[in-house]
Parts: sequence; structure tokens; C-alpha cells
Amino acid sequence: MGLGHRFARAGLVAGASLALVAAATPRATMHRIFDRFAELLPLVLDDEHFLDETSQARIGTLLGELDDVSEALEAHAAQRDADFQYHAGGLSNDLREARRRFDRGAPEEARFFVVTATQYCVACHSRVPKARNFPLASRLTHEAAIQSLDGDERALFHVATRSFGTALDEFEGFLLDPGTDPRRISIGDTIYHYLTIAIRVERDPARAARTLAQLAERSDLGDEFQQVVAAWRADLATYGPSVATPPSLARARELASAGEAEGAAARTGLVRDLVASSDLLQIIDRDAAPADERAEAYYWLGVIGDRHAFAFWHPETATHLERAVRLAPGGPHAQDALARLEEHWRFVYGGSGGLHLPREANATLEELRHLVAEAKASAAPPAPGAAREADEAD
Repeated sequence: MGLGHRFARAGLVAGASLALVAAATPRATMHRIFDRFAELLPLVLDDEHFLDETSQARIGTLLGELDDVSEALEAHAAQRDADFQYHAGGLSNDLREARRRFDRGAPEEARFFVVTATQYCVACHSRVPKARNFPLASRLTHEAAIQSLDGDERALFHVATRSFGTALDEFEGFLLDPGTDPRRISIGDTIYHYLTIAIRVERDPARAARTLAQLAERSDLGDEFQQVVAAWRADLATYGPSVATPPSLARARELASAGEAEGAAARTGLVRDLVASSDLLQIIDRDAAPADERAEAYYWLGVIGDRHAFAFWHPETATHLERAVRLAPGGPHAQDALARLEEHWRFVYGGSGGLHLPREANATLEELRHLVAEAKASAAPPAPGAAREADEAD
């Protein structure tokens, strides 16, 4: 597998960033940015062209132009929900870092940041049901650099450029190809990505069910994974139809909390958690939703993200749990969200034995503890005699 392929598997698709940027810019600027990405992507993925001196000069120019968009993108994101801010900020930061590394003479490092930045596009576009496709993405489909990718990698490209139907075609072609190594199906994350797009974005559980039925016919996937597939198929039949109905916090709570008792078997609950997260993401996107409802939605999203962090693109577990506390520090889930957030960070930064956290993480935890303590104090009933003493003082 070439260098371009290895980077693609890590998150791929430099051209994809445009779809996220497009939401923040007028149409004319959107076209201009896409033109830059359409030119940059083949240069980034093709090893020979990437190292060519002429291409290097052009890559530097393109990175500079893309970096210049970051400020506008982040300003737009400030008016959106925490998830959008997270993805937009991550994309902008990686683009800035790519430009900085390139300018200081480290093109390979720059390429890494350009390609990994696009994971934020994939993550953002896999959140909620599609609103629209991105027709200009078809201009890149026939590029040699794209066609040379494996089927699962091309699928990620199409997710990032909002060509969801084509993405599902590519995913299915990869998963159902008899020549695909069964380990890349049973152990890899492609099946997770496929189910996320089919259920949460395209709202097509019947299509996912058909694919899993065909997958179950393979005899080389192993008994354990066959049991997982059987659980997914059963849950698709039971819960799949609900993705076409209005979101329900009660339903999402029931589905998400069911996985709490499963522990290590949480993988079998992926379909159920995708249905729950579909409801929850729509709830937090509704400006009219009360703060306590959005806080609970963020909490359950954090719980789900923690269960499946290894399977998703840039999981927002910490962002969701932090937001749950900030929105309702006196709410019923605040204490648990805070405890989960600290546990999550100790796991993430476990290189130090889980005992020491970065300064920023510790500062955030301390701030959240203070918010919860203040909310608890303000909600506590007055001490015996306090009311009488206050009256006497008056």
C-alpha cells in the first residue's frame, strides 16, 4: 500500500474539507475554495507529484489560500452548536498546522495534517440526516488519485464530499467482495462507518439490513462476528423504522441506557446506539429545545461515544460530556457526566499511568466542579432557622 493509501486510511480526502467550509461562505467563495482542493488532492495523494519541485511550490500556495479561510470558518462555527464548533475548529487548526509545517520545510508532516484534517469533514457529515449533497464533488470522482484508492477509502472520500449514495455503493462493494480479507470486515472499522451512513444519514435501515443479510452468508467471518451481525440485524428490524420518525429524547434515553449493562458486549449494541444518537443529534440541533433536554442529549451522546470511540471519526466524547455539565450543572446527569469526563481523559492520557492530566484538562475539570458545586448550593434548602433569622434581620 502506497503512502497515499496509508494516509487515506487515517482519514483521507483533502478535497472533502470544502463541504464543511462551504456552509460558511458565499457561493462564489465556495467555488473558489473547492477549486483549490480539487487541485490539491491529486498532488497530496500522488507520491511522485507530491515530491516534485514544481508541485511543492503550488502546494504551498494552495495551503496558504486554504489557511486564510480558517478564521471565517471558525467565526461562522461560533454561531452553531458545540459539535460543529469542534469539527470546524479541528479542521482549521489542522490546516494551519499543515501550512506551518510546509513553510518550515517539512512537507511530509504537512501532508499528514492536510489528510488527517479531513476526518473532521467525515465526522461532521456523518452526524445527522443529509440536508443536501455537494454536486461539485463529482469533479474529483474520476481523478486517478481517487480511483487508485481501495473501495473503503473511496467510500470515505464520498462521505466527506457528501455523496452519500455513492459512498454506500462503495462500502457495499468492499464489504461484499469475496476477495476482501475477512479480517478487514470483522475487525476493521469499515462496517461501523457503513452502518453510520446507512442508518443515521441516509435513514435507510432496510438497505443496511439487506447488506448484513448478504454478509451473514459468508462462512469466513468467524462465529463471534456472526453473532454480532445477528444482533445488528435483529435491532435493525426492531428499532430501524424509528429513524424515519421525529426525534424522541425518551426513546433515545431508553436505547442508550440499555447499553450500560452490556459492558464488553457493547459492540453488539451499535445499531441501537446509532438509532439513539440519530435522535440525540437532532435534539441538540434544535434551537427551541430546552437547555435541560439538550444537556441530557449531550450526556447520552457522551456515553455512546465512550462505548464506540474506537469506531468513529474524531469522537466528541469529551465535548459532549463537558457540554452536558455546562448546560445544566444542577441537572440529574451533571455529576455523572463530570465523573465520566475525568475517567475518559485519564484513559486518553493514560501514558502517564492515568495519574496526571494536561493542565488544560485539569483546569476544565476544576471549572466544571465549581459549576456543579454552585448549582448544588443554590438548590439546597435553607438551613433550619435561616428563614427566621432573615425575617428578624429585616
